[in-house]
Amino acid sequence: MGYRFNPLPWRFDRVEGGTPAGDVETLTGDTGGAVGPDGAFNINVLGGSGISVAGNPGTNTLTINSEGGITPYFVCAGGGAPYTTIQSALDAADAAGGGIVYVCPGTYTENLTLYGTTQVVGVPGNSDAATVGNTVIIDGVHTPPTTGSFAFKSIYLQSATHIFSSAAAGSAELLLENCLVNCTNGFTFNVANWTGPLVVYNVGEDSTNNGVVNNSGGSTCFFISGTMGAGSGQTMVTSGNVTLQEIDLNCPWDAQTGSALAVDYTLFTQSVTLSNDSSGIFSKCRWNSGATTPITMSSSGNFDIVDCVFDTSADPYLSGAGSGSIILKNATILDNQQIGPSVITPNLRYEIEGTGLTINTGVSDIITYELRDVAAVYQFTVQIAGIASTGNGAGVRLIGTIKTNGASATVVETVDQVMNKDLVVAGASATVIASGNNLIVRATGSLGAIIHWNCSLTFKQITL
Repeated sequence: MGYRFNPLPWRFDRVEGGTPAGDVETLTGDTGGAVGPDGAFNINVLGGSGISVAGNPGTNTLTINSEGGITPYFVCAGGGAPYTTIQSALDAADAAGGGIVYVCPGTYTENLTLYGTTQVVGVPGNSDAATVGNTVIIDGVHTPPTTGSFAFKSIYLQSATHIFSSAAAGSAELLLENCLVNCTNGFTFNVANWTGPLVVYNVGEDSTNNGVVNNSGGSTCFFISGTMGAGSGQTMVTSGNVTLQEIDLNCPWDAQTGSALAVDYTLFTQSVTLSNDSSGIFSKCRWNSGATTPITMSSSGNFDIVDCVFDTSADPYLSGAGSGSIILKNATILDNQQIGPSVITPNLRYEIEGTGLTINTGVSDIITYELRDVAAVYQFTVQIAGIASTGNGAGVRLIGTIKTNGASATVVETVDQVMNKDLVVAGASATVIASGNNLIVRATGSLGAIIHWNCSLTFKQITL
C-alpha cells in the first residue's frame, strides 16, 4: 500500500489499489520513489525551504506550515489554488490580520471591497495589454478602505466607470504601481471627499474618457512616471498638494482650493485651469493642446512657469482673470505671443535669460524677444553681468519702457542705465533697442577684451 504526499492542500493520497491496510507502508514524493519506514517503523516528514512540519504524537497529527515565501492567499480562477475569487482571498487575508493576494493570469469580473491591510499583485511586467495571455485583468469598480493603505500592483484594471470609488472621507493611502488603466467614462480615483494620499508609479492608460482624480477633500496626489487621463469628457479635479513628475496628462485639469502644485517634465494635451487659491510651479513642462487654450488663470495664488514650451495654435494661449500672479521664465511660445485681453496682465511677468560673447568692440544681441501683435506698453528691467577673459568684470542695470502698435516696437525715451565696470573694459556697455516688433538686449564690447555676457530680462505689460 502506498501514499503520495500532496503539499497543496496538505494530505496523503492513496496511490495503490487493493484492500486498505492498517498501517502506512510507504510515502511517495514528487521525486525519488517510495520511502519506507526505518527500523522503528518511522518515516520522517521534513520541511523544505519556507516550510516547517510540527508533529504531535498525542494526536497522531502532522501540521505543515508555511514560513514565508509565497503568500497563502493565492487566486486562480480556473482552480488549482486555495482561492478562485479575489474577494474571497482578500476576506481571508484581512481576517488573518493582513497579507498579499497574488493573482494568476486571467480575467476576474469583481466589484471588490478592499482592506487597508492588504494588496493585490498580478504578474510583474505583464500588465500592459488586455490581450496578453499572462495578464491579470480585473473588471469592476472597487470600494477602498477608509484607513490603512491598499495597493494594486501589476494589474490591468478596467471599468465602464471608475476604478476606486467612494463617497467616504477616507484617509487610507491608495496606490497603483505598474498597472494599466482602462476607464470607459469615469475616474481612476473617484473619491470626492477623500483626505488620504493618492499615489501612482509607472501607470499606463488605455481609457476612452478618464479624468484620473475627482477629489475636493484635500488628498495629496503623488504621480511619478506614467501616462494618465484620456479624452475631454472628464476633468481631473484636485484639492491638495500635487506632485507630477514625468507624466503625460491627457485630460483637462482643474486645480482647485488647496492645490499646491509641483510639476516637472510633464506633457499636457488638454487645458489646465488654475482655480480658487491654487498655487505652485511648472518646470520644464510642455503643452501640446492644439487649438485649446493651455492655461486659464482663475486663482488668487501665484505661479512660476519655468523653462516651459507652449506648442499650441490657441489664441490666446493664456487667459483668465485671477488676481494672482504668473511669472513666465524662459517660456517658449511656438505659434504666437497672445495672452488674451482679459488675462491678468498686470500680474503677468516674463523672465527671460540669455548669454552672449563680444570680441573687442563688437556687439552681441543677448536676447531678442518678439512682443505681442496687439498694441501694448511694457515696462522692463534688465540685469547684465559681463566677465572678460582677463577676469575683469562689468555690470549693467537697465530700466525703461517699450511700446508696440502690434507690428512695430519703439523704446520710450532714453533707457535708464546704471553701469559699473573695471577700467580694463571701460568701453563696454549695454542697452535695450527695438527692431521690428522685437525687444532686443544688446551688449557692446571693449577694445582688446573678450567678454562673456549673462543677462536676465524681466518685463510686464502696463494696462489701465
